[in-house]
Amino acid sequence: VTEFTIPVPNPAAFSDPEDITAGPGGHLYFTDFGRDQIGRITTAGEITQFSLPVGRGPQQIVAAPDGNLYFTAASGGRLGRLPANALSPGRPTSGFPPLEEFDFVARDSVPLGIAIGGETGSEDIFFTLNGGNAIATFEAHLAQITATATAGVIEVFDIHLNSVRTFPAFAGYTGPVSVAIMDMAGAHAVGGATNGVPDVIVGAGPGAPAHVRVYDGSDNAVLASFFAFDPRYLGGVT
Repeated sequence: VTEFTIPVPNPAAFSDPEDITAGPGGHLYFTDFGRDQIGRITTAGEITQFSLPVGRGPQQIVAAPDGNLYFTAASGGRLGRLPANALSPGRPTSGFPPLEEFDFVARDSVPLGIAIGGETGSEDIFFTLNGGNAIATFEAHLAQITATATAGVIEVFDIHLNSVRTFPAFAGYTGPVSVAIMDMAGAHAVGGATNGVPDVIVGAGPGAPAHVRVYDGSDNAVLASFFAFDPRYLGGVT
């Protein structure tokens, strides 16, 4: 048996690794309940730590087919996600992003176990609510979403009007943005089989080229990016 010591800031610091899963890049990812961290360890033993807000208490972790990592935060009553595109070496290891949090579960429900289930191509995240005597699914709270735009920044809300994420519609753009919601995969416009989650469609407003982007409502991946008109046209999209 080979053991790898988890780095701590001082000898008195408390580390409590709980769960581990294989993830992107052939690395392993583990929850550290005691340090409020997600750790990445290579097969050679090199460890990188992703810091969560204090009091989250990560418990179980799983890798989705798209490479995104989902974990239960038992003490914080949340689900967390580390997107696959944020996990490459050299990327930030704290803050929002890379971390995304979802607090649609009831307070004190204590989410613990987590697993991937469902048919190939339409998998969902299932998790246990130890304090709620229930099994819950992740995608259900995104079956209906709302999006707003302020100074070029989009904020997405779930079916309970909890904030899911914020992101810039276009890098460096702070002007007006038109926003629409539609399940583009379900409409056979882009992507494959629908996952039942509507997508966010944004268009730059007057004064800018008519740039349109479609963001996946589930994981915020860019599904499409194009100009509705000649890029020289500055009337935007309304």
